Amino acid sequence: MNPKVYINSSIENIFIENRLERVCVITDPIIERLKLLDVLENILKKLEVEYFIYSQIEIDPSIEAIKKGVVFIGKKNPKWIIALGGGSVIDSAKSIKYFLNRLEKKISMIAIPTTTGTGAEVTSYAVVTDRENNLKIPLKDNSLVSDIAILTNEFTKLLPKNVVADGGLDALTHSIEAYTSKQSNFYTRVYAREALRLIFKNLLIMYNDISNDESRLDMAKASCLAGISFDKSGLGINHSLAHFIGAKYHIPHGKSNGIILPYIIQYNSKNLETAKLYKEISKEIGLPALTIEEGVFSLIKWIEIMKEQMCIPKNLRELGIKKDEYMKLIPDIIEAVKKDICTSGNMRDVEDSELKKLIEELY
Repeated sequence: MNPKVYINSSIENIFIENRLERVCVITDPIIERLKLLDVLENILKKLEVEYFIYSQIEIDPSIEAIKKGVVFIGKKNPKWIIALGGGSVIDSAKSIKYFLNRLEKKISMIAIPTTTGTGAEVTSYAVVTDRENNLKIPLKDNSLVSDIAILTNEFTKLLPKNVVADGGLDALTHSIEAYTSKQSNFYTRVYAREALRLIFKNLLIMYNDISNDESRLDMAKASCLAGISFDKSGLGINHSLAHFIGAKYHIPHGKSNGIILPYIIQYNSKNLETAKLYKEISKEIGLPALTIEEGVFSLIKWIEIMKEQMCIPKNLRELGIKKDEYMKLIPDIIEAVKKDICTSGNMRDVEDSELKKLIEELY
């Protein structure tokens, strides 16, 4: 199943076209406080669509929070869910829709991302957090896909720099891992390649000037394209590590991915086929890439320079994580990576001894 994607279209016309009725708007307290919700409410009121709001979504949604949402929203019996927010809101809405549909409550869903990074509006993935064990659990099922995705720069005008940076690095990691995944193919690479071009051109512009409408819309497109690509091709150990480290140390997912990314490229470039693909990426976005080695080096350096310009830490030590505590976790990290659904997409085989060296280098 693939969602219908609208780009910079009239939200009012989209609602009319799809004949919305009895709507639950799912969002979080920040979106509500910033009054971004007013845009949707005004349209729904104008169209005389019955609606109610569920705004109790938390960052990194927990299993318990999803259960509460299922119970509360299930009693209201909506026909449509509109998810307005970032990855946490959209993943929560997708998970709630999934469980309600399994309870034979048929609900359609519209996803309107307010950040530019996760691609959650077009993927069959959702990530929930097991708070008791400090684990992020990626779910995958075709019924998690939204019915409609709306890409617009209407809701991204107020994004702070750190959210722009984290989201952009998330989309970048999605693109690179999708391009180099075991399951990637010509078509998924087309999507990933275009996402990479858009990120290369627009991320720093958006970071430095949030008022630039074009860069915000292009980053929304990049996030979506990267999502379409990795949904079909899978990801790799960058995400496997980010799931564990992000959950354990409460680091935003995009930031976790961005910190890890240069180390992963260096690690995976020991596999010749992956290294060739890194060279292709560098060449496509205009970086020096006359040889495989130069292409890999250029890609790593570009990411490192961009991270520095966006104030992203170079390593885990710069986050204030205690070395002794981290090193003790290495066996747990290795086991978590081996079990993570994303690891199966990594082209280079994961061996304990090499993985241990990589985890040590991340510090």
